[in-house]
Amino acid sequence: MIHPADRARERVSWIQRCEVTGRPGRAGLFFLVPALALASVCLTWRGETRLLASIMARVRFDDTSSHIVNPRVEALSTLRNSNLRVQKYFMISGPSQGSTWMSTSMLRGLGLFTNDSSLHRSCPPEALNPSCHNLSLATEYSKCFASDEWSQQIWATCSDVNWTSVLSTYHSTSSTFTKDNFANGWHLQRLHEAGFKTFLFFRSPCSTFPLTPRGQPWWPAIWRRFVTANPSDLVKLPFGRNLTVMQEYFKQNEKLYDLDQMNCLAHYMHFWHLISVAEMLGLPWIKMESLHGVDSEHVVHVLCEKLKIDSVSCSKLRDSLYKRRNIPIHLHNVSNAVNFSYVALEANKRIMYATTGCAQALDSAMHFCETKLDGCARINMLYAGKDIHNSKTGRCTR
Repeated sequence: MIHPADRARERVSWIQRCEVTGRPGRAGLFFLVPALALASVCLTWRGETRLLASIMARVRFDDTSSHIVNPRVEALSTLRNSNLRVQKYFMISGPSQGSTWMSTSMLRGLGLFTNDSSLHRSCPPEALNPSCHNLSLATEYSKCFASDEWSQQIWATCSDVNWTSVLSTYHSTSSTFTKDNFANGWHLQRLHEAGFKTFLFFRSPCSTFPLTPRGQPWWPAIWRRFVTANPSDLVKLPFGRNLTVMQEYFKQNEKLYDLDQMNCLAHYMHFWHLISVAEMLGLPWIKMESLHGVDSEHVVHVLCEKLKIDSVSCSKLRDSLYKRRNIPIHLHNVSNAVNFSYVALEANKRIMYATTGCAQALDSAMHFCETKLDGCARINMLYAGKDIHNSKTGRCTR
């Protein structure tokens, strides 16, 4: 007895052959339309209209070449070719780091593109942020990436199958730039291995805290996921053993921290991990403060050099960054750009930072790290006071 599924496959096999070859000829087209009409009657009689609909959805006529084109095959072919030609940038950052400011400068300066057709209107160019999409895409992207609402992957890896699926979905958008604020060092490494032009962008804790009301939910999610993570999951990450040592330290002292201190310590561990992996792989990283300093032009030059951006494009990026240097960033609580002064507001931010107790908590945690973990002193130095071109930008943690 022939199985119904086999019979259905026989009915459409000739259509599938047309999809593969793409060349039924004009005579073939003449017979195809009435044949499909007849098939509609038969399939409807057998209750298989859905099957015909799926066939029709996959068939497109090309009047100029008399081809029947399978859009899935066509899109896959285009995607493969474009991925070989187009350089794609991926910026890893964190909440309240001015990353949207940097993203806009990259997009405009380098002529990059983030497909925002599926992003919620209020979302920045974070194409893999689950919270920025409908439920279907959120479920897909949350297999490997995270947000404060979909936080499972903040301190975790994901399977090769899920990783391939998520990147395939992202590549199908044809975006050439995106950023992520909740990725860990494992993500950074895997994105680099996948061929993205990947770099790290952040700002000092004294320029970040205390948080504005808009930024309140983000760092607590990173903190909570870290201290509650299963150590067996942490060890799967780069420098995983070191992460478990720091996790145990924080768990023992958690009752001593207030909310501001927890946020600051989350900032420290988030970027400690990312800087560690960036250093291991030789990937570029840059601090917001260095783009407002006297040697900012050199900073941009080094970033371009590390990302292999040509001189003409680098000049455009530099101009884009300079044009935006006096635009308020949301963490400043500035409603408009009239009389805006980045320097004055940063100075005020550091005064506010002194009221948080962050410096004390960070000093103790960084000291513990340096006494227990090899190489921690260098990472602390990079985190606290030096940037991509190895010049001081002002320590604010001690």
